[in-house]
Amino acid sequence: SAAAHFEKFRQLESFFGKQPQMYLDGCMRAADCYFKLKNYDKALAAYDYAIERNANGSDYALFQKGMIQGVINQPEDKVKTLRQIPNKFPRSGYIDDALFEIANTRLQQEDYPSAIREFEYILSEYPNSIYYRRARMSLGLIHYNKQDDKKALEQFKKVAEQYTKTTEGKEA
Repeated sequence: SAAAHFEKFRQLESFFGKQPQMYLDGCMRAADCYFKLKNYDKALAAYDYAIERNANGSDYALFQKGMIQGVINQPEDKVKTLRQIPNKFPRSGYIDDALFEIANTRLQQEDYPSAIREFEYILSEYPNSIYYRRARMSLGLIHYNKQDDKKALEQFKKVAEQYTKTTEGKEA
């Protein structure tokens, strides 16, 4: 229902000539509706429209676009899109989200050298990120998969000691 209402709203573009940000906000809300409905083509078109016009929240639109590209099995496009966030929006609250998604994509591709580099970057540059302990756990998993038990154990011990009461701490 919301998607239909936002689509009607989008048909009023000329009405919002003096308030383009309000119109662009409506476009992103429509995109969110389409994303939830798994209508990825319409969601991508609406996010792209907002991104191309430098809408407030374009960093969010880029993040959502990258997530859709991951869902539709376009991992290289996902990485390329997500890399734009720290480059175009150096103060964005989505930077660590984007970096973690990039690292996770590399892990899923079993590109361990790239995944290690990405996860280690999160650890060094974003120590207060909500992804910090997950990045360390992922490094432990990578080293375990590479049969480097010493490095894997080192990572798991750090998580277990620093985050004892979390899911990751218990898992480690």
